[in-house]
Amino acid sequence: MVAAAQHNLDRALLAAAVDHHTDHRAARPVLPPRAVGPPPRPAVDADRGRLFVAVDGGLYALAADTGESLWQADFDGLPSHGLFVSDTRVAVGSTDRSLYGFDIGTGQLLWRYETGGMLRAYPVGTTNTIYVGAGDGWLHAVDAADG
Repeated sequence: MVAAAQHNLDRALLAAAVDHHTDHRAARPVLPPRAVGPPPRPAVDADRGRLFVAVDGGLYALAADTGESLWQADFDGLPSHGLFVSDTRVAVGSTDRSLYGFDIGTGQLLWRYETGGMLRAYPVGTTNTIYVGAGDGWLHAVDAADG
């Protein structure tokens, strides 16, 4: 199965999946349209068949094949850039100058790391360390386990 996410002309997030064994293709809206702001930038975990998307102070985990909500978590501010996804964590940068770390399976907020400036780049990293550039002029290396 291959999973993907895209936006339609109404600014709604669509989940799309293709089953390679049957060539069955499906797409359906998974989040309502947004009136303002940039479209969300979803992250795909194709190995586990999940999509992650941060919208308006909420982080959503969705089943890639059905669009079913697996969990939802809240954070302060608005998402600033894309998401970081590892085997154990999902991290999202926020306009409140923080990086938030969530458990990938449950959506439980594990930590909040505050920077001295707006987050200026997608968070990237490894299972152990997440890196993010901020408007304070620093590249922050954040411990993925506890922030």
